[in-house]
Amino acid sequence: MKSDELDLIVGIVSCPDRAVATALARTLVHSKVAACVSICPGVESVYWWNDELCTTKELLLLIKSTQSQVQAIKTILAQEHPYEVPELLIVPPTDALESYAAWVKSSVAPETE
Repeated sequence: MKSDELDLIVGIVSCPDRAVATALARTLVHSKVAACVSICPGVESVYWWNDELCTTKELLLLIKSTQSQVQAIKTILAQEHPYEVPELLIVPPTDALESYAAWVKSSVAPETE
């Protein structure tokens, strides 16, 4: 399936612990903003925060959804993520199995005007 036909996105979000990761994943899927959220443990992030070099153990969420749900994902993260500046990177896939793309699209709420 060509990238211009996909309308799929993968959102990448880091979380401080299992409870936050699970709560966000369940909220995103239950509200039909995401078809699936994979929780990836064992991430260690190194970054600057307030002029201090930090190293933190985190979990990573991989949010599978559609472009039309990006604003809803942002809204949920702004309301429910505990970080002052939550990470959200939206990555558009360049290809996918047609059956998987169809499943993602059928699993999220339709685009609203």
